[in-house]
Amino acid sequence: MTGGGWHPDRKDPMSDVPDRAIDALLSRSLKAETTPEEEQDVLAWRAESPDHEREYRELQRLAILAARINQLGDAGAPPSMAELTEADELAGATRPLRNRQRALQYSKRWWWLAGAAMAAAVIIGLGTTLWVTSSRPLLGVQEFVADQSGATTTTLRDGSVVRLAPGSRLRLVASSDREVFLEGRGYFAIAHDSSKPFRIRSSAGDVTVLGTRFDLSTDQDSLRLIVVEGRVAVVARGEQVEIGAGQTGGVLKGAVLPVVKVSDARALINWVGNFLAFQSTPLSKVAVEIEQHYAVQFQFADSSLGDRTVTGWFSGWKLDDVLKVVCTVADVRCTKRGEKVIVERL
Repeated sequence: MTGGGWHPDRKDPMSDVPDRAIDALLSRSLKAETTPEEEQDVLAWRAESPDHEREYRELQRLAILAARINQLGDAGAPPSMAELTEADELAGATRPLRNRQRALQYSKRWWWLAGAAMAAAVIIGLGTTLWVTSSRPLLGVQEFVADQSGATTTTLRDGSVVRLAPGSRLRLVASSDREVFLEGRGYFAIAHDSSKPFRIRSSAGDVTVLGTRFDLSTDQDSLRLIVVEGRVAVVARGEQVEIGAGQTGGVLKGAVLPVVKVSDARALINWVGNFLAFQSTPLSKVAVEIEQHYAVQFQFADSSLGDRTVTGWFSGWKLDDVLKVVCTVADVRCTKRGEKVIVERL
């Protein structure tokens, strides 16, 4: 695959470029701010592998959705899901974004868009509407508190998502965007960064995240962990234990407790309510959780489609709306027939 003036015998100009610089270049490309030479480099990167091309198209689709949120938000009222998923916007994801007046903020290649388009769209829960747009990043917030009236959800600076139980408090460590202090209980979906492990500190012990999603509750002298996906290490008084998916463990008065397997980790964290969060989660696992949450059954026309990943979170969304976004991000066609969801290639 070649194009845009790039030729196979030309050295890939982005092969030695750091990921952060590539992120910035892709961002400028999506906003039509690149020079002709830079755009050739983007085309070369896209042509380098099918994964690159797929990633670019996914980012492009999310960019359109995020821009649509900002456009509708300027009208002063939260948009409906019907407005956000208009056919001409989503189907036309390959159109260049040359007429967007508002620059999209970004921090990670995925979360500068996913955080805006999914996590910060119209989040409806327990009768409350939270309206946040990508033009108002919560970069200055150092502490998040859930009052006693209900749970609250926030996206951290690195793209991680945390749902705090009523009365809980999460404080960001000033020197790092990958370290927090928790008082109470929270459900975490941690953005992956192999160079910077995510750490959660508490009065009872510390947690180092090796995987993705888990529930953590703490008080003065105890800590309890339920892992939904990935692996998490618990440390107390110099002793460490790893807890994997479908397992629970913790700390009691300084002593690390034995790891115990549970039959249904999600059933132990039903306090989160009508809430789903995914971090580069394979579509096959996403389907299982949607099945449990909405009492439907997925059927994959091609099992390989289950390897595609999804990042985003949903609070209070109806099934049809969740499917629209999840299937768009995974670049698949989803057809709902009664209680079945048929997943096919586009």
